[in-house]
Amino acid sequence: MKKRIKKPAVKPEVCRQWLRRFEEEGESPPRIAKADGYDVRTVRKQIELAKEEREVREARATVLRQALEKHYVDLCAFAQKIDSEISWPPRKISIILTEDRLWRALKEHLPKSPIWKAAQKRDELVMQYESCIEQVKERVKAEAESRGFRFATTVDDAGLGSGVKESAVFHVVSLARGHKGLKDVSTFSQKEYGDTDLYEVRFGAYGLGLVPAADASRLKEAYGVLLDEAVEWDESIRLRQVVLELERQLSILREELATITLRRIVPGRCRYCPL
Repeated sequence: MKKRIKKPAVKPEVCRQWLRRFEEEGESPPRIAKADGYDVRTVRKQIELAKEEREVREARATVLRQALEKHYVDLCAFAQKIDSEISWPPRKISIILTEDRLWRALKEHLPKSPIWKAAQKRDELVMQYESCIEQVKERVKAEAESRGFRFATTVDDAGLGSGVKESAVFHVVSLARGHKGLKDVSTFSQKEYGDTDLYEVRFGAYGLGLVPAADASRLKEAYGVLLDEAVEWDESIRLRQVVLELERQLSILREELATITLRRIVPGRCRYCPL
């Protein structure tokens, strides 16, 4: 009896060729077996194994593609979150945001992006901005008191309210940002305050204080002059310079963040990439 010779295992590339010939060229397993010198059962088995391998490979590719798409969605959503964090009025980017793993991921994807330098510069400017705000408020207080007014110590006390300082700051910052300020958009109003002989004087949304009726006109006139002078104070000029630089850094950040969200694909890699 002739001894049967066992053929070596079929190579993977041969199996893939058989699958291609079977699917694309319509060659039957018996014809493939005859042409290549293999048992038809072997050919059928290897074609099925090649199909299974392809399905696994395609399934894995689909899963990875979906994971990568979700990763990009997460990064783009985080870029939008940063953008919402840097809106006006300026405040430092929260630690919750900078310690988020997606912050690190975005930085690893885009290590040379202007975002990181602009964000750091902006945080430094925010501290300067807050300091300048307080300096302008102190100047408002000093100027008002030099005109014979005093600030109230309680909400029901006669005197000027915090609205005088807040409105002056808003006016200076608004003009620095290229807006109209307060004088062209607000008007004075006054009304009796409860059962007292005081009148509440307001300028637009800001309460200027509680004063006797005889002092209401004087307060309105003095306040109007104060707003005109405020934009020329040294403290206001410094504040304006900080505001302009804040706007410049904000423009850089917004442009870079918009590029991320609108491109929808973030170049580079990070430790959380699925591939």
